[in-house]
Amino acid sequence: MLPDLLYRSLLLAYPSAFREQFGADMLQLFHDKYRDVRVAGGRAALPLLLARTFRDIVVQASLERARKITAWARRFRGRGSQPHGGRAARNRTGIMGTFMQDVRYAMRTLRKSPGFTIAAVATIALGIGANTAIFSTVNAVVLRPLPFADPDRLVWAWSTNEATNTTSSSAHDYIDYREQSDVFASLGTVLVFQPGMTVTGGPEPERVVGTITSVNMFATLGVDPQIGRHFAPEEEELGTSPVVLIGHGYWQRRFGGDANVVGSTLTVDGRPYEIIGVMPSGFDFPGDVELWFPMRMGSEYADDRRWHNFNIIGRLDEGITIEQGQAAVDVVARRLEEAYPASNENWGLRLVSLADRLLGGVRPALFVLMGAVGLVLLIACGNVASLLLARGTARQSEIAMRSALGAVRSRLVRQLLTESTLIAVIGGAAGLVLAEFGLVAVRTMGPANLPRLETVAIDGAALTFTLVISLITGVVFGVVPAMKSTGLNLAQTLNAGSRSTAGGGGIRLQNGLVVAEVALSSMLLIGASLLIQSFLRLQSVDPGFDPARVLTAEVQLPDTEYSESEQRVAFYEQLLERVRGLPGVTAAGAIDQLPMASGGTWNYAYAAERPPATAADRLRAQRRFATPEYFSTLGIPLVAGRTFNSGDRFGTTPVVIINQQMAEQFFPGENPLGKQAVIAFGEPYYMEVIGVAGDVHQFGLASAVQSVMYLPHQQTAWGGAMQLVLRTDGDPLALAGVLRNAVWEMDSNLPVSNLGTMGNRVAASMAQPKFRTMLLGLFAGVALFLAALGLYGVLAYFVSRRTHEMGIRTALGASSGNVLGLVLRRGMIMAAAGLVLGLVGGAAASRVLQSLLFGVESTDPLSYVLVAVSLTVVALAACIIPARRATRVDLLTVLRAE
Repeated sequence: MLPDLLYRSLLLAYPSAFREQFGADMLQLFHDKYRDVRVAGGRAALPLLLARTFRDIVVQASLERARKITAWARRFRGRGSQPHGGRAARNRTGIMGTFMQDVRYAMRTLRKSPGFTIAAVATIALGIGANTAIFSTVNAVVLRPLPFADPDRLVWAWSTNEATNTTSSSAHDYIDYREQSDVFASLGTVLVFQPGMTVTGGPEPERVVGTITSVNMFATLGVDPQIGRHFAPEEEELGTSPVVLIGHGYWQRRFGGDANVVGSTLTVDGRPYEIIGVMPSGFDFPGDVELWFPMRMGSEYADDRRWHNFNIIGRLDEGITIEQGQAAVDVVARRLEEAYPASNENWGLRLVSLADRLLGGVRPALFVLMGAVGLVLLIACGNVASLLLARGTARQSEIAMRSALGAVRSRLVRQLLTESTLIAVIGGAAGLVLAEFGLVAVRTMGPANLPRLETVAIDGAALTFTLVISLITGVVFGVVPAMKSTGLNLAQTLNAGSRSTAGGGGIRLQNGLVVAEVALSSMLLIGASLLIQSFLRLQSVDPGFDPARVLTAEVQLPDTEYSESEQRVAFYEQLLERVRGLPGVTAAGAIDQLPMASGGTWNYAYAAERPPATAADRLRAQRRFATPEYFSTLGIPLVAGRTFNSGDRFGTTPVVIINQQMAEQFFPGENPLGKQAVIAFGEPYYMEVIGVAGDVHQFGLASAVQSVMYLPHQQTAWGGAMQLVLRTDGDPLALAGVLRNAVWEMDSNLPVSNLGTMGNRVAASMAQPKFRTMLLGLFAGVALFLAALGLYGVLAYFVSRRTHEMGIRTALGASSGNVLGLVLRRGMIMAAAGLVLGLVGGAAASRVLQSLLFGVESTDPLSYVLVAVSLTVVALAACIIPARRATRVDLLTVLRAE
């Protein structure tokens, strides 16, 4: 297993004789510790255990090796030989003693140069802090296993046909797949949407999200109730006692965590349900659910094979792959197609991993952000490496003197690497502080639909990541400067004294680092520019309605008290009439589902004049139930025909309003008014088209417009929840309390939930694009700043090291413009080289962004032009200060120094 392999790798730090003698016992001790840690803290505690183990092994193994080296040194001295002075010192003190000596010397050296130390630590802290924050987010949202037993064996089953590849299944098909498939250890199902349910009996009525599942759903997921039991098999049958499982949060909120809640009664939608269990903390599958009810064959959602109302989740048998499972369900699908051609012709089942289904939509954006902060860290490393190169040049005399006194090159390299690693470790510690602030911002600004956002935190995995990346960073930006600084011509350096200059190789390396920084920052700027343009175009999309000053709220009537259609119609008509009379309300209407929401009800439909020849020819459209005033209240234009009126009631000719998309799709090239549209409500349901409404983006601004048909609520009396829309002449939320009171005056047992504004709904639909655009833009800005800082630093160093040359040039007649041009030319050549490389790299890397873009191609020329212009301006600003400083060289000072 993975922990075992990691621990065996750590044991390699010990001498072979020690491993042979004690390795087996140490491995067994680790197994015991790992078992205890898993019981106490789960898998998340493994990184912390490995970190502690690594620390103990390093200390113990180092002492063991130090003992061997000391013994070897004594034997060597006993034969009359004296090793090199540097090595003798190491033998006397041991590895750990030498290491601590290096650390103490590095700390003294860094304290003597506070400006350099602060600049280097701050740069590294910025890079590591950003990486830690994003890694913590990616780890919590994507990398951490799903909170189910053996999540790798869980699959999501999409129902498919020739028209769609991702839809739900019928309850009858689920039963057949469960009974006829031999590749699943368990197969469960859950309602495709999570309806709000009215719970009464408390201080006030409340709306709670609930769902319907098969009795074995929790066993399929491998989740047990914290208190009580699962559903029993017999509770899947009609006529059995109504039971419910409640969520941990609802248990705490409603019942105060009472352990005796099992067996008590909860009144939901006017019906009493026995509470049989409480689910564990954090479990809300399939999302924000607090009440679970057993699916019963023959009930409202499970009474016809044609209704695709359920999602299927399966647990594959041990050793069965998704490919093997797919082959098995394909056989069952063909069998069902033969047995039920009317409902199952061309239908199948497609298996995907549950993790891909739940997290696949956010993975690309988060991995793009992870790559972006990785580039920021590389730029930070380049900056610090450039600082170390300049610092190494200033310390050439010191290094040469230590070499002359007997220090070998490997010893000097190790000392300089200790300094760079110490900078990285201190920067990592500071980065943790920055990361904590960053995570507060992520949790605050992150989109509400980002999975597991509330669990984002710096945990053991993040600490391990920070430690590892700090050590690697210290080596990455330290090794080349260390090798360069110690590769000196000893005699030449000592003779040069204080007027030594950097070698050509060191200057070329610094220049190369700056070119790389500019190139990396260009790539980030290109990505940020593309996302910004994409977001701006998304914002400019016309949603098809006017969201300004519109209040929304949800009301649902319980079937027990409003079982008759006429009752429901009368209630909403009276409520809307009452609401229109409220001060500040200019219009009011209602619909069963508002725009900018996920899901919705799809129905097969067709033009009566062109019935589909086969099931595969059927078209689908979204179905909505609306009141007459809904369109004018929300500002949806009526393109042709009329809206609903008071005459469109029970017993009159069924009518429908369709949107423009449906008119073009179902009645191409025709005037749809007066024609008949047919919905497959079991038996064909014929409706006269009386109007064509404007297109509305139902599922978000980035989603394509779908075919939609609006049915009059007075004619169908939809029994589900209705969404109220109130247009106001001021702040919509100021009327929230007034609206709630208006509902309670009619029925005090009705909760008013989901109070909000249409403006907020539109903003929420853009939350994820806005989130990733802000972060990538921030990282690009940081990268540009670091690149500009690096360019400035190299040029400032260039000027300081060539002051003598500048003075001689001036003495020989060079003008200030000549000197200015020399420095500017040098800086802009580096910037231009980096920009060219960055544009080429950005063109290649930006392809991964294509799936995140809206209305913009990854090769959009405007983005590249903007980046080129912006970076040129910033590079010029970074060059101008050291260039102007070069023109102020005092000739007398230079000559006096000679």
